[in-house]
Amino acid sequence: MNAVRARQLLRLSTPRRNFTQTTRRSLDIEPPAPQPQEPKRPSKVGAFYKTFSAPLLKCFLGALFTYQLAYFAWMKLETIETAHDKNTEINELREELAGAINNKRREAEGVVDKIGDKVGEAKDKVVGGAGVAGTAKKGGWWPW
Repeated sequence: MNAVRARQLLRLSTPRRNFTQTTRRSLDIEPPAPQPQEPKRPSKVGAFYKTFSAPLLKCFLGALFTYQLAYFAWMKLETIETAHDKNTEINELREELAGAINNKRREAEGVVDKIGDKVGEAKDKVVGGAGVAGTAKKGGWWPW
């Protein structure tokens, strides 16, 4: 066989390839195509959270709600106690003030009584029970 005939036979016996335009990008190293694998087994952590996430969330929210409720009640009681203490202190101070005012009144009355007694004695000495001052006191003529 001659060489030309051998080439023709070789061309016919080998399948033809479709040569398309290649780009630089296709010549880069690309990761191999994923091969079908058996399905992944779920992790233990994922299974735990899938099973217990809702109950854990409910417990957390319940605890948070309970804490907030207890905190509100405590603050309310503390406010009531503070208001009661202030009202008690105000009432005690009012009583103390009333007592001090009464003491000052009694002292002033005592002073007024003493002054009144002294004025009465002086009047008796000056007037002597009669005369112009006695007439003016009784509603008689006026001394001016």
